[in-house]
Amino acid sequence: MNGKTAVWTCVLLGAGMTAIGCSWPGDAYKCRSADPDSRIAGCTALIEVGHVANSNLSTIYNNRGTAYNAKGNHDRAILDFSEAIRLEPDHGYIYRNRGSDYAEKGDYDHAVQDYDQAIRLNPKDAMAYSGRSFAYDYKGDYDRAIEDADESIRLNPSDAQTYDNRGLAYNRKEDYDRAIHDFNEAIRLGPKNAGAYKDRGNAYLGKDDYDGAIQDYTEAIRLNPRFAMAYYDRGLALYHKGDCEGAIQDYTEAIRLYPKFSSAFGMRGYARLSQSNPAAATADFENAISNAPSSSAAVFSAMMLHVVMKGHGDGQELAKVATGADLTKWPGVMLKLDLGEMTAGEVMAAASKPGADHLKWQVCEANYFIGEDALLHHQQAAALTHLKAARDGCPKSAIGYGEALLELKRLGVADAGAK
Repeated sequence: MNGKTAVWTCVLLGAGMTAIGCSWPGDAYKCRSADPDSRIAGCTALIEVGHVANSNLSTIYNNRGTAYNAKGNHDRAILDFSEAIRLEPDHGYIYRNRGSDYAEKGDYDHAVQDYDQAIRLNPKDAMAYSGRSFAYDYKGDYDRAIEDADESIRLNPSDAQTYDNRGLAYNRKEDYDRAIHDFNEAIRLGPKNAGAYKDRGNAYLGKDDYDGAIQDYTEAIRLNPRFAMAYYDRGLALYHKGDCEGAIQDYTEAIRLYPKFSSAFGMRGYARLSQSNPAAATADFENAISNAPSSSAAVFSAMMLHVVMKGHGDGQELAKVATGADLTKWPGVMLKLDLGEMTAGEVMAAASKPGADHLKWQVCEANYFIGEDALLHHQQAAALTHLKAARDGCPKSAIGYGEALLELKRLGVADAGAK
């Protein structure tokens, strides 16, 4: 489990189990065990015996499904929950359990369908509302995520995770003060939850409160020293605060903990470029691409390679990313500029499309990369226009703001530090 969704872990087996033989008490005990491996072994033994009433067999499959969930084997868990539902289709908590595994696989549409059914069968299931809130959040439907979190909190006001879920939705809506309020409550209810500190740090980062963000990320790391995302996020805060060396150290630790962390390679490349170390930056951008060539981190890294290499010798990396990434969605759209498939005006129009998520961030990124592309084509006036627009319009924590400042400084623009 990732901590954002919840599974009903064990259900007691019924009295009808006495009919299946003298070994059943030990296996039934194991099938309720807190240890996932014991639970799988016990439940499997009961399933293999056969001649178990459907109601009990449904419970056994559910219990084994929760064990597979705990081990991160979501496909096996879904199979078991599906069989439990086939045997007993009116138990809402089993739909909720299966919804959790769909959510953790990133299949949010199926997750929502299962949470819908769980809520239909039990309208007072606070955990189902919380799980559906999480799924809606990752589908990008933040208002519905907040609505479900509100209902979950009404039904169970002491659930720290639901406050954290709602805070995530507010954070993605860039309503940072409400997000921080929810993360505060999540931390009050669960003071040892490293994830809540990291999430609150992200809200402080959104407010450009780098010191507050760093303090929360540091606490998250203290609570969980192997929390790669907390190191990565603290690296972001340090980078935007101007501490490139500290940022590089945190990105490096994040990569040590998770060697295929494409975004950490990409951001370390930005930091190394800020230290005027283009060779090391190039290696990081190439690693970001090779680790996840279809990711947003790879798209940004390919575009930065285009900047660093002045458009010479980066064709192979551009082609690798263009083959895997979705160039119809942001930031993939921008890659078409480097490939010569879109004009600067078309990219800016795509960035400014009404209703786009994180509109100001897209406009910021577009201005920076269009400015760099103009420099590569010796269009100084257009480059300065777009780089200044990135400097003046970007959130400080956005890709494009610090990079535009550095480029303008290199070009000798007197007011390069203005904001």
